[in-house]
Amino acid sequence: VSGRLVGIEAMSAYGIAAPLLTIYTALSMMIVNGVQVPLGAAIGHGDREGTNACYSTSMAMAMLLAILSMLLVFTMGDPLCSMLGAPPGEVFTLTKDYLRGYMLGSPFFFFSQLLNTYLQTMGKRKRVTSSVIAMTVVDVVGDLLSVFVFHGGMFGIGLVSSLSYFASCIVSFGGMLEKDSFFKFGRINPHTVLDILRSGGTVLLNQAFVTTRTLAYNLLLLKIAGTTAVAAFAAYTTLTNLMYTIGLGAGSTTLMLSSIFY
Repeated sequence: VSGRLVGIEAMSAYGIAAPLLTIYTALSMMIVNGVQVPLGAAIGHGDREGTNACYSTSMAMAMLLAILSMLLVFTMGDPLCSMLGAPPGEVFTLTKDYLRGYMLGSPFFFFSQLLNTYLQTMGKRKRVTSSVIAMTVVDVVGDLLSVFVFHGGMFGIGLVSSLSYFASCIVSFGGMLEKDSFFKFGRINPHTVLDILRSGGTVLLNQAFVTTRTLAYNLLLLKIAGTTAVAAFAAYTTLTNLMYTIGLGAGSTTLMLSSIFY
């Protein structure tokens, strides 16, 4: 939608924003992957207080990181876009607009990733599927409405992403509130915070490398071929993400099961 209906500059802005969004995603993955080790251990021991501590602590960490992410983008938007290599002019403005629209949904982005992990742990796969379908439908339909009806530009594209994560959270929270849910909010455990950071640190390190690589590619492409090359690279990166999901899904499942069995 960005490349074909908003313009090549919009696709370039999407690609330029990608390194920052990769770090943003990495923070979410750090919590999601990091909590699976202490959570699996608590489930394996039948420790109800421990499972609730994992749930409460991870959600609190997600909210804190979401707030910090929003503050960073809304208070330092121009320096961030400059650091990402956005050239002055239309692409710079589009990059900043997209980041602001996207970051408005920060809490929902973090929560949607976490809640689906807990739903899968409880065997509520249909609820997870419904959550993903809701997110996808809202995102695709919303993008088209933003372009053809509201003329929201890249801010609208980013805002629709926020709304799609909100839709996902609504469906997921419904599953968490059902009577058979065995996760309840409890106290936030500092030891659990350390466990999550320790277990999820390797994921954060890996994504930091991906961010550095993408940023280096973008800066190089901007210098030798301009914004059109960045747009092409963004399209390529989106395609390769489909393959990345296979390893991510298998790894997350193995991590949880091995923790429980251990």
